[in-house]
Amino acid sequence: MEIEIAAAPAGKEASEARSVLRLANLSKSFGGVQALDRVSLQVGRGEVHGLLGQNGSGKSTLIKILSGFHAPDPGAQLWIDGQEISLPVAPGALREHGLSFVHQHLGLIPSITVLENLLVYDLAIADRWAINWRAEAQRARELFARYDIRLDPLAGVSRLSPVERAQLAIVRAFDWLQRTRGGEGASGLLVLDEPTPFLPADTYAYVLETATLRASSNFTSAPGMT
Repeated sequence: MEIEIAAAPAGKEASEARSVLRLANLSKSFGGVQALDRVSLQVGRGEVHGLLGQNGSGKSTLIKILSGFHAPDPGAQLWIDGQEISLPVAPGALREHGLSFVHQHLGLIPSITVLENLLVYDLAIADRWAINWRAEAQRARELFARYDIRLDPLAGVSRLSPVERAQLAIVRAFDWLQRTRGGEGASGLLVLDEPTPFLPADTYAYVLETATLRASSNFTSAPGMT
């Protein structure tokens, strides 16, 4: 598969300077199967992009390379905010560069609460062991209200509907970016790897509206939806 996706800039150099993410010459083969062939991708600040293609066209492979699950074939180049990043990247390494991912499986833990899932990155990688749970529960309620979703922070994730689980995963990714990138006005890139395939068709609008809302405040979204 060979694709080239980019904004329509007034000058190549100016466009590259504004890019949150830029990929060049990215290929990936599995044995004798060419999953990606010389992919170029450029995503500008405040933009919402969608990758469209049939099953097996390489959408998830591209996202898994960015998130560190796969290594690309030699010759690929990656820039984030104008800084070249060496490939392959370690799993989770691009979080410090302002990239956050929501994968198809959503990454939620059903046996714990909504609030605990919201803070799971803090517990896993941020060495944040002193948590004011009462204050965080109130912050979570305000966060959910901002996105117009009705979730109880103290409810178990196992009791949530598929729609509510997808909402939680997406809001968690936005929240992590905002908190780790300097609060309101911070920039970052959210990458969605088909988080909606098992959702009713009328809930797709929620994902698009949320992505568009955050893009208007410096966050960039790249939903990979079928």
